[in-house]
Amino acid sequence: MTFLSTVNLISYQAAVDRSPAFQRRQKLVSKIEQQLALLSDAAFRPTRQIWQKAADGSLALVQKEVRLKPWWSKAANGKVVVTVRYGSKPLQLSDGCNAIELAEESQLPEVLTKLKEAVLLGEFDAVIESSVADRKLVVKKKDK
Repeated sequence: MTFLSTVNLISYQAAVDRSPAFQRRQKLVSKIEQQLALLSDAAFRPTRQIWQKAADGSLALVQKEVRLKPWWSKAANGKVVVTVRYGSKPLQLSDGCNAIELAEESQLPEVLTKLKEAVLLGEFDAVIESSVADRKLVVKKKDK
């Protein structure tokens, strides 16, 4: 009796969606999770690993803090304004509207959690796609 005859063989398919839309969703969800962490702990700073050259010339893997700005601020009328950012720019949530207005700051966790759920369900795919399309670089031809 051989090993292959004792096991159940199947055709492998990747369990994770690798489409650009899925990757963009995951990127936005991770940023929303960072905002939720910042909301619960003002001292929260995400980190990333970088290779840094030591004094002796060798490379070492070190943790570096990443700057994190809150997506919310107080407006002049006392209400809280939340912008959903993809990269460094706020997303256009509707025609001419790029922010969510809240009556008070205590509503932030609920709104951010609902926002995360909406992104995971794909409700923001078109908004993210239009934002990415707007940012594509235009290469100018030099006149000779």
